[in-house]
Amino acid sequence: MSVIIIFFIIAFSSFVQTASGFGIALIATPLLINQIGIIMTIPLVALIAMLCRVVMLIHYHAHFNFHEVWRLMVAALFGIPFGFFLYISLNKHTVEILLGMIVIGYALFSLLTPKVPPMDDNRWAYLLGFVSGVLGGAYNMGGMPAVIYGTGRKWSPKTFKGNLQLVALITGTLIIITRGASGEYTPDVLGLMLIGAPATVLGALLGFWSDAYLRGALFRRLVLVLMLVIGIDLIL
Repeated sequence: MSVIIIFFIIAFSSFVQTASGFGIALIATPLLINQIGIIMTIPLVALIAMLCRVVMLIHYHAHFNFHEVWRLMVAALFGIPFGFFLYISLNKHTVEILLGMIVIGYALFSLLTPKVPPMDDNRWAYLLGFVSGVLGGAYNMGGMPAVIYGTGRKWSPKTFKGNLQLVALITGTLIIITRGASGEYTPDVLGLMLIGAPATVLGALLGFWSDAYLRGALFRRLVLVLMLVIGIDLIL
């Protein structure tokens, strides 16, 4: 039963990521923690998120704009070591509480903020990119600031999805290398990828298929409400 639950958590998280352009770590991490604990969850989510982003980048390869995202990537690469140091320095219970607060904060911000102000000045990418790197290094959740930046830059839906995956592919590679060097990829974690890999691909394919049927704004709000509930549950 636990294996089935893990499979569906990962598949659903991958579906959300593919359908909306973000959310795999925000949803998978809190739910998987309840199944396998935070020590195995964080490195596992880094791997399944990378696989999902590779699949998405292949699908949206014609829509990303390197000129729009290189500043985000460079700044994020500087932030990742700070985030990883934060993760290894804190008590794991504290990490879970902070994780819940981050998920709740992002969900509330996105639900209550009428519109992200236009970001005509691309220098915002340096600040948001660094924050993205810190959150990515600590929790694999570097997508949140990138989502805010992309919304402020008014990227089209397909460019939005392509650009976010390009940033995450580069930063996620460094995150995986960092976690691997610290010995987090144990045989148990790698064994869970036998479940995670097919679940990720299945969720991604369902997400691509749903593009023509989902109402983007409504689906995004439903995802944010779900994140809010998950974040509260994680803290409690």
